[in-house]
Amino acid sequence: MSAPASAQTPAQPSQPSKPAASTGQDYHGDYVFGINAFDRVLNRGETTTYSPGWFAGASYRVTRIISVVGELGGDYTKQSGTSYHLYTFSGGAKFQSGRKDARLRPFAQILLGTGLDNGNIGQSTPTNHFPVVTPGGGTDFGLSKRAAARVKLDFPLYATFGDVHKGLRLAFGLTLPVGTR
Repeated sequence: MSAPASAQTPAQPSQPSKPAASTGQDYHGDYVFGINAFDRVLNRGETTTYSPGWFAGASYRVTRIISVVGELGGDYTKQSGTSYHLYTFSGGAKFQSGRKDARLRPFAQILLGTGLDNGNIGQSTPTNHFPVVTPGGGTDFGLSKRAAARVKLDFPLYATFGDVHKGLRLAFGLTLPVGTR
């Protein structure tokens, strides 16, 4: 038989749950810059290797793992005494954990944009403009709370004049994270 209501221990009032405190473990975004060690472009069985080059970009985190990215790049080569360049201007999405305490932070990204080169030297229109799609990925290696070394491999697809030039680009850079969530 149960004890009378007056003999039962009174229920403790429930404590309102506290919102989880921000741990400051996620970055808001980052700035990145570095060198493209090479950009090997294959078109119709012919390979052109651009080296060295450069890249610079920035990202802003919109969710815990998704960031909006913008990136610029330039690659150069010299053939038969003529200098050629290939510039890209792209934006897209990066998928990466933003935790500061992770020493290795792998990422994948997809960028869409435009490119231009001077492949028609001596022609009436010396500059080519074309769309570029660049899937790729890499890893940021934490050097400190304020910097990481980046290794990136991507596969730019340059759609020029009905042909798709297939690139393979290896890059090394420095990432400077900004802000915390």
